[in-house]
Amino acid sequence: MTPARTADPPLVLVLCGPCGAGKSSTGNTLLASQSFAAGRAARAVTTACEFASTHCSGREVILVDTPGLSDPETSVEAIHAEITRGVALIAAEHPGARFAILLVASIAARVDGPVVEAFDSLRQVFGPRFARSSLLVLTHADLLTTSASEYLAGSGPAVADFLSQLGGAPLEICNRPAEEASRAIARLVERAAPVSASASALAPPPPRRKAARRERQRELLQREKMRLQREHTLRLVEAARWEERWAGFGAIAHSLVSCLAPSLAHAAPWSAAPVGEVSPGEYWREKARRQSDSLRR
Repeated sequence: MTPARTADPPLVLVLCGPCGAGKSSTGNTLLASQSFAAGRAARAVTTACEFASTHCSGREVILVDTPGLSDPETSVEAIHAEITRGVALIAAEHPGARFAILLVASIAARVDGPVVEAFDSLRQVFGPRFARSSLLVLTHADLLTTSASEYLAGSGPAVADFLSQLGGAPLEICNRPAEEASRAIARLVERAAPVSASASALAPPPPRRKAARRERQRELLQREKMRLQREHTLRLVEAARWEERWAGFGAIAHSLVSCLAPSLAHAAPWSAAPVGEVSPGEYWREKARRQSDSLRR
């Protein structure tokens, strides 16, 4: 009797790339549904890892949509920490799953040094095996007038050197109009499955994880320090404003007293005394004392 074929473990495709590269749209094309929030916006659309799954030839394929690597409103450390969290969640839920990293870049933009640097920073998340378990996915394939390889050949030596380290060959995809989902996912699984690795293999060594934790703690402390400094500065500015206001009130009051002093001197019965030296109460007490003395005489 032929033994039953063991089902392939789930294949996890982690979509990573700069903001606006088309990670979420690529995920939606592969899923044939609008599972991930996608669209052009002034700020990043995806701020936390999102998950969705589909099947290809009987194998479960899990897609992980990650925050943009170049989000100016979020630090690199925070983005890496969120990607690490998302991968850890899937690894805990699917212990035997295989992972591959899809490095998503847009043909509508440029695949250049900064993009490669953003991709290369993922070594801090996935460890030394990162490149071998990654492949480049180019979106906006409808803009290509040559093959993907020819397009990338003109990107410079830094890009060429990075691409030579990747385990899978580049693959282009068109999200508008969406490519047929079954065909797109089949192409990706065919390229990604051979280079996939276990979650434990795609992780930085323990010293690096500790260092990343320390860096994260330092960043949080620095943010808190900056917040306290801002609050202190605001309090000083507000105090200075109130001091200026009270100084203005004092000047106005002094001017009013100076203007009214002559009028008060003529109208008041104690006008013989200089204004400011004898109060009304003192004047009447002194007058009563003098009248009392005259009666005694």
